[in-house]
Amino acid sequence: PGYTEIPKLIMEGYTVIAEELRQSFQDTENWPSHVYLQAGVGGLAAAMAWMIRHNWDLQPEILVVEPDHATCLADSHKVGKPIRSNGPESNMGRLDCKEPSIIAWQVLEACNVRYLSLSESEGLEAARIVTETGIPTTSSGAAGYGGLLKQFNSGPDSENFKPLIIVTEGVV
Repeated sequence: PGYTEIPKLIMEGYTVIAEELRQSFQDTENWPSHVYLQAGVGGLAAAMAWMIRHNWDLQPEILVVEPDHATCLADSHKVGKPIRSNGPESNMGRLDCKEPSIIAWQVLEACNVRYLSLSESEGLEAARIVTETGIPTTSSGAAGYGGLLKQFNSGPDSENFKPLIIVTEGVV
């Protein structure tokens, strides 16, 4: 409580990603059907979801992806208020957050998102695959892709399935 100004400014910075994507999709008329957003405290996911819901011409399904060991956003959604989640340490380090950002949680609640969680092995596999494509990353950075793999393995929703993922960190 009370820690809102810095998270708000960080989230404002993340909105640039969504706006640049909107411009590109508008120019090409090639909108995604699904957006997979990794989340720790929820700042990136909330900023992206807000911009998508308020500024994009076509509305995708938005899936927020958290580690199985740190599902503070999904847990908070289930009970209708921000709560702490408990679990062992996750190998998805930057996403290993046990308490949501109050601002991010409130925004996500207003944006009609769905939650997915990844096991430790699913996160590592996603990082391995993304890295093999030439984009070296970690299980945190590839968690959105892990969510895509998890959902796709159970079958995409339609033949018009056009997913968007954002890789948030690289490995040097």
